[in-house]
Amino acid sequence: MGRKKLIDDTELLAKVGEFVVRRCDGDAERFRIPEFGDYLRQNGYPQIPDHLIRRRKIVSDKIASLKQSTSAEDQAVVTTFKNLDVESFLEKNHSQAALKRSLVERDTYYKTVCDSALRLVREGRTLIDTNEQQVVQLTNFKHKNEELNAQITKQQGEIKSLNEENSKLRAIIADDVYPEIANELLKSAGLLKNTPDIIKPETMTQIITADTPIKSESKVIQGLFDKLED
Repeated sequence: MGRKKLIDDTELLAKVGEFVVRRCDGDAERFRIPEFGDYLRQNGYPQIPDHLIRRRKIVSDKIASLKQSTSAEDQAVVTTFKNLDVESFLEKNHSQAALKRSLVERDTYYKTVCDSALRLVREGRTLIDTNEQQVVQLTNFKHKNEELNAQITKQQGEIKSLNEENSKLRAIIADDVYPEIANELLKSAGLLKNTPDIIKPETMTQIITADTPIKSESKVIQGLFDKLED
């Protein structure tokens, strides 16, 4: 015949739930065997060692079940709050022992409701904080997007200006910088040999001189004509 248990399963489970409510504020994640063992030994079971609690699978199963508690369950606890029917309560608890037990159970119930409400409040605050952070991030993203759009617009304007300048330079080269002048520049740089020293008379009237108005303000073109003057 097996040794009699120091505490039966029903009472042990009740104590687990009571401990989680009273000492862990309803948060099963905070459950620890040493603290629970102390709680049992201080509340009517002085002979129970911690290693016997660890061997009782119903304890670990109960804690695992409590850890799966969701906010929906907390809402159910709060919304189904039970008012105390005093007359019925007294009729069911004639003896002092029964009254004490029922009052403890009632107190535990109130604590459970309170803890559920607190968790819901904390969850609500967390959601509010998260929402506020997301609003700030969204505002920052909008400002950043506006800055990027402004930069893109500016760069597009600069590209357009460069394209226009490039077109002007190409037109100047095509219209004003004649082959004869190009040849002279190449000769002065020693890059062109065996070229007649005299420019064709028919092109003299078209040659740009120091007195000829220059169509472009480009420093590149200005530099070419400065070299010619030198």
